[in-house]
Amino acid sequence: MSVDLEAIVWLSNIAVNETEWFIFEKGVSNLHATHTILEAKFSNIELDLKKLWTFVHEQAKEIALRVNSVEDRVSNLEFSLSTAQSEIDQLHKSEAKTKDDLFYVQSQSMRNNLIFGNIPEPQAETWEQSESTICDFMKSKLKIAEDLANSIKFERVHRMGDYTRTTRYPQKLWQNLCCIKTAR
Repeated sequence: MSVDLEAIVWLSNIAVNETEWFIFEKGVSNLHATHTILEAKFSNIELDLKKLWTFVHEQAKEIALRVNSVEDRVSNLEFSLSTAQSEIDQLHKSEAKTKDDLFYVQSQSMRNNLIFGNIPEPQAETWEQSESTICDFMKSKLKIAEDLANSIKFERVHRMGDYTRTTRYPQKLWQNLCCIKTAR
């Protein structure tokens, strides 16, 4: 009987071992399936990472091109700005010179101008009448000889401003002398 018991124990151990072995094989099979699934997922993740890296790399290239384009534009704008600033500086110098020249020309043109005031004025006086009034004034009030007063050539003689009857003082006579002939 002891042999049968040993055989039964041995057979039961084999059955337990077979069950354990079956469970172990099932676990290994499950591990193998899980490994296959994980390998497929990892392969997909690796593919996605490659796509993402390619996209990021292309975006970096595009951004680098845009940055280079912006840098070129900024460089061109800086050059244009310095050119414009040089032209503006030149224009300021030219404007100052033009103002100086204008002042000189104005002062030269005013050298021959004479202004007489408090000379009575008739309404609607013509420039010939204004010239005659100045000649008479120079003879009578300034005591200039008649032949000298008549020899003065006036370029332009006129009243300054519009005629108004209500003003207390008559308008001033302005004249531009062309030349004065003097006897020597």
